[in-house]
Amino acid sequence: MQYANFELRIVFGTGRGQNRSILSNTATVFNVTNNWDTMPDATSVYALYRDVGKIFLIGGNDAGMLQYSQETDQWTTGKQLDDGQCNQLASTKSGQEPIALTSITRTATSMVTAGTVSTAGTGYNVDDLLTVDAKGGIVRVLTVDSTNGAVLTVSLETCGTGYTTGAKATVASPVTGTGCQITLGASDIDFTELALAPIAHNYKIGDTVTISGANGATAAEFNGTYTILGIPAPTTNLSFSYCSVGDPGAATATIPNSPSTTQLVDCTKNWAVNEHVGKLVQLSSNVVLSVGQVRRIVSNTATTLVWTLAATAPVNGTTKYVIEDIKPFGTDRTPMGVIGGGTEGFATSGSTTTLVDTNKNWELNYWSRTAQRYVRIVEGTGVGTEIAITSNTATTLTFAAQAFTVDTTTRYVIMDTFGTATAGSTTVLTDTTKNWGVNQFTNKRVRFLSGTSQGNEYIITANTANTLTYALGTAPDVSTAYAILEATPKANGIHLDCIHNSSNTALNNKYMYAWTGTATSELSRYDINTEHWERISYFPQTETMTTGASYCYDGVDRIYFVQGITTTAKVMYYDLVKNIVVPSSQFPYGMGAAVSGNRMEIIETDDGLKYLYLMRNTGTEMWRTLLYW
Repeated sequence: MQYANFELRIVFGTGRGQNRSILSNTATVFNVTNNWDTMPDATSVYALYRDVGKIFLIGGNDAGMLQYSQETDQWTTGKQLDDGQCNQLASTKSGQEPIALTSITRTATSMVTAGTVSTAGTGYNVDDLLTVDAKGGIVRVLTVDSTNGAVLTVSLETCGTGYTTGAKATVASPVTGTGCQITLGASDIDFTELALAPIAHNYKIGDTVTISGANGATAAEFNGTYTILGIPAPTTNLSFSYCSVGDPGAATATIPNSPSTTQLVDCTKNWAVNEHVGKLVQLSSNVVLSVGQVRRIVSNTATTLVWTLAATAPVNGTTKYVIEDIKPFGTDRTPMGVIGGGTEGFATSGSTTTLVDTNKNWELNYWSRTAQRYVRIVEGTGVGTEIAITSNTATTLTFAAQAFTVDTTTRYVIMDTFGTATAGSTTVLTDTTKNWGVNQFTNKRVRFLSGTSQGNEYIITANTANTLTYALGTAPDVSTAYAILEATPKANGIHLDCIHNSSNTALNNKYMYAWTGTATSELSRYDINTEHWERISYFPQTETMTTGASYCYDGVDRIYFVQGITTTAKVMYYDLVKNIVVPSSQFPYGMGAAVSGNRMEIIETDDGLKYLYLMRNTGTEMWRTLLYW
């Protein structure tokens, strides 16, 4: 798991240009979050990077952390595993996102090539469009005789229909030359398919696209990889024509699946059946930073996702979606989830009734005492399965017989502090699969992840073995996924810094440091690999950050900060390696009223000098100091 949540890029060879987030890794294998578009092979060269395509956000007096993906243009509470768009039918050009289609119609006796110029005529110009025999087919003039404007060569623009072999007259629009004729042979006429799209495409004649989504006996003829022959309406780009292999035998393509209030369709996918069961899907309209509806997936086929609580029905070609982990960033753990070696990992062996992980040291039957906890298979053999644990030893989970045999590809997580509500009210969430210690989560936060009251976060005032009590909120239902969070809520005077060039290389690209703010000295760091928070004890813990605090990471071993509103206006830095706070410099004047927002930055000159720039709260002047010590 050393490189979990890093980015893997194919930089040379087969599949070059692709990148994926790493879900997990072994000594020799990287497991990525979604399938490759082009499968890497022995010629592929890869490189690992910290995932620079993500932005993390924490604050608003919440304990939950959000992640924004530049690629999907969406915020989520957990790791993004796959994404796409609702597509009933689709066309895909290599290197581009799929474009949804609304229909594909068979057209008989169409022009599939431009034929040959049999009579050149006179007075034509390059790029003139000539309608062939008034049957909808159009050719474009490519070259003309420079002396009299006779047509020399043409290309096909629109296929038309109803053509027979022989010489055909053409009409120019707008009218320029006259007299050009095109001769069509047997190989110039065939069946074509006219595909309609709900949004404009950028395809050109000659582009290669892959058509997917048609069903039935004719699917092999409508689906496939084809060359675009014509674009009937180039000004709107809402359609294109291609020639299938033989006669599809049907007037229109059959669309097997339709989106609904409980189902999404994406015909461009090829998921393993039920691999996404238990994950969350966020549905959103195709707009920037949209607020989506989140539902827990109960089943999936190769191209569909199904959930229970009705949502706004996805729209073909419009609705975007993200599949994310049900376990959000910074999910809490019970004591056994910590001291027993953790709640997740790869199986070292197993059977149809057992999962063995020799790296663990769990208490006997801890996971089945009173109530049966569930183990969730998140990768490899058995993926998507959630199984009730009937007993456990220090290293083995036992459960009812399954249809698969656990092996070393099986990665699992015990659903210790997250899951789905089995009942609830406006002040209580119940999950009868849990067996928590009484009041062990008091003052922690519970976040509703999907379904009713999604996105709300409540302070836990008490808990029993299987209920969480909180202040008045929205009642959960059996579609409500939830998680208990481990972080202290972050509010006034906070910051989040990713460490990437420390002299202690063990910190690089692994930790994000965050002060809690709100007039406290608390400092914690988020482990990007394990997705858990760690509290940091440093010396001296005398500075209490609050509204008006500013921070700046120097890109190496120091995080500079100003406490906030203070008469002394001290500038300090936290040393990441020595784990101490050191006085650094001071503003010439005291601070005014606190101002939210960061007012510090480090600028490095071309010759390697670093200047720390500072602005006072409620002040317009700016100072800088050379960082020479």
